[in-house]
Amino acid sequence: MKKSRQEIVKLFGVSAVVAAVQFTPAAHANDQAGSWGPVLDWNINPIHAVLTPGNTLLTYGQGGGVEYSVWYIGMGTETFSRTLLGNGTGTDLFCSSQIVLPDSAKVLMTGGDQLGGGNPGNPNTTIFDDQDSSLTDAGMTMEYARWYPTTITLPNGEILAQGGRAHDDPNVPVLTPEVFNTGSGWRTLNGATSEYAYGGFKWWYPRSWILPNGLAFGISGTSMFYVDYQNDGDIVSAGRFAHDHTFETSTAVMYQPGKILQLGGGSEGNVRGSPATNTASFVDATGDWPVVTDAPSLNYARHWADTTLLPDGNVLVTGGSHLNNSLEGNGPVLTPELLDVQTNQWSLMAAEDIPRLYHAFAILLPDATVLTGGGGEPGPMINRNAQIFSPPYLFNGDQPAARPVIQLSSNEMNYGESIAITNLSANDIDRVTLVKTGAVTHSFNSEQRFIELDVTSVTDQLVTAQLPDSPTIATPGYYLLFALDTNGTPSVAEMVHFAPDPAYVPAAAPIEFCENVTSAGTISTDQKVLSGEVPQTIHSMQDAWGGLDGDIEYQWVQSPKGLNSRPATEWETIPGEVNAWFAPPTLTESTYFARLAKRSQCQGIFASNAVAVEIDGVTNAAGINPGINSGASTGITSGIGSGIATGITSGIASGITTGITTGITTAGTIDPLVVVNPQGLSGIDTCDYGQAHLNNGWGWDQTNQVSCMPRVTDK
Repeated sequence: MKKSRQEIVKLFGVSAVVAAVQFTPAAHANDQAGSWGPVLDWNINPIHAVLTPGNTLLTYGQGGGVEYSVWYIGMGTETFSRTLLGNGTGTDLFCSSQIVLPDSAKVLMTGGDQLGGGNPGNPNTTIFDDQDSSLTDAGMTMEYARWYPTTITLPNGEILAQGGRAHDDPNVPVLTPEVFNTGSGWRTLNGATSEYAYGGFKWWYPRSWILPNGLAFGISGTSMFYVDYQNDGDIVSAGRFAHDHTFETSTAVMYQPGKILQLGGGSEGNVRGSPATNTASFVDATGDWPVVTDAPSLNYARHWADTTLLPDGNVLVTGGSHLNNSLEGNGPVLTPELLDVQTNQWSLMAAEDIPRLYHAFAILLPDATVLTGGGGEPGPMINRNAQIFSPPYLFNGDQPAARPVIQLSSNEMNYGESIAITNLSANDIDRVTLVKTGAVTHSFNSEQRFIELDVTSVTDQLVTAQLPDSPTIATPGYYLLFALDTNGTPSVAEMVHFAPDPAYVPAAAPIEFCENVTSAGTISTDQKVLSGEVPQTIHSMQDAWGGLDGDIEYQWVQSPKGLNSRPATEWETIPGEVNAWFAPPTLTESTYFARLAKRSQCQGIFASNAVAVEIDGVTNAAGINPGINSGASTGITSGIGSGIATGITSGIASGITTGITTGITTAGTIDPLVVVNPQGLSGIDTCDYGQAHLNNGWGWDQTNQVSCMPRVTDK
């Protein structure tokens, strides 16, 4: 039987609903590695978890999401504190998304599975109300069915849904985002339809956050992108995330506004048994363009780990395994790691008891502990249990630390205002922080965000702090407000609320969009020709990522240093030569270079490698001239007019046979035109013309990543 909030208040008092119970850490723990409490029986495998404003934890996932469980946190950890409830909506919530609506405090569940087998998505919208623990169909369906979508809160209080798939076929992703409004339902962002952002396996719970500039930013697979969610919507590439710790088995968290930590994972498509990576990256998205730098590597490689933001701003990593969802290889990782974001150092924590692999979760509780649970369905274990971790900041040596005790006059927060916090303890408070209530599944907590408040004054009993001035820093909704003393020990949190402003509109063009110009790619191969001859026309190949997106320029430069000496300081630009094709009628003895350049309004010009056209100083003019006089001139000139490949053929037909033969008789054999490419391959025999052909017979060998020129011989 469902218990209403009012009934719980009668049974357990107001504090059971408004404030969290502080769980006493287990004995023999310490302030270096933290401590785990006992393993708790859970009445389902909790694949999804979301902390509600009413101090309940909604979990669901076992049995295909048909049943759901509600933990009344204020009642403690005994079995009676968790109630298993039936789902009467007809919607299978397995692998949906979950998020607290900032205007109503209800939980929105988007999409999920379909009853009856298989894993096609559904377009349904389900609402959980923690006032009476009820689950209802909102009657507002999306345009697209979604299985494995991500939802985040927008600065105006609406909800952005991204990714997921509609069918059993994993190769049929949903490429178009949608926006949910509590009053009007869903609207579709057709202008933001994107294969780049959501295609392939990038539909699988895309990692996404609101940045300080108001844009939504995403990392999905190897793609980084910005989402403009206004009007019809738009998506702009923000560059490639060219690292191995990526795709759906990795985990990511925005640990400070606009600053993201991405780590672990490494297999596209959830390949069972594939090895994980222990590498990590920082992504700074606070400026006009995301900057990716290496983060310190983890001690353990992890598929399906979880990252949890703590009240002190540090990041806890729990769970995962060396081989994807497997107990084999180096086995499951039971030892959490804690990243100090000030020193960028990882520390090993006390080991938990239960492996947390695929379909597990971790979430911050109001008492500053972390609950981990679930894992399995499919195996290798089915974990209908959970466990609570007390981080080191809750200890003084081996004993529980004395904690600050705080009180607020109001739990409603207004952007840009100051708040007064009453200190009811003897602890000296010097930090006040906000951590948004979590909503987590499949290694990604889409809502958690950490904000350090500016403490403006401190007295014995009163602490004043400045709230963020924008809903792009603290998106509307519910936050855990912590006060930390000078030892770093946090209080039990106060649940606070930022109401959405439906009229809020982000500033126009908050950033100047830039094309991805971190590299201009690699262009075609070197040549060597005889003095006085016309070289094969050089084609500047497409960039390394397969497309000439952006403003493209072609630069021809000259160097006297020869084929193997190419310092940029020696390059002299040839004025007026800005086309992809460069075939001057006469070349003197020298080396010429071709470069492809990409221009960006934000970052200037980025040039590719250079390819060389070298002129051999040995002249064969005596042999060539008679041939030309005999008819080669007419044939080759005609051939060049209609294209190099067809032109040479035409030239052979109309004059080469007679003219060049006469020339060879007079002056000897002509050195052949040769190709030497950067990969060390040479000649047409190395090329695979199965790819699309380019102009004038040129082709691109995708396997060897070289350009293939027609009618050349080995050097």
